[in-house]
Amino acid sequence: MSQHTPGPWINAFDLGEIINAQRVIARLLRGGPMYVAEDEANARLIAAAPELLEALKGLLTATLVEGTSENLIKMEVARKAIVKAEGRDPVSLQEEIDRS
Repeated sequence: MSQHTPGPWINAFDLGEIINAQRVIARLLRGGPMYVAEDEANARLIAAAPELLEALKGLLTATLVEGTSENLIKMEVARKAIVKAEGRDPVSLQEEIDRS
């Protein structure tokens, strides 16, 4: 499994790109004048992906310490999001969390 490009990612919307210090991460296809606000919001979300992923991982670790039944449901949602974002096996994620 390959790793994603390290963050932070920068929203260079005016250039039509999401970048980091080394390279272009993504090129943005704009939907035209009617979609400028939505396209900008999408670019912000994409640029925030590495930080969101780290925050989710931290939340999962913290929630394990103070687990309640409500938190367990939230943890499962977070776990599925991490698995989807990283394209990884759920078992390897759990092993990583257990080591934290």
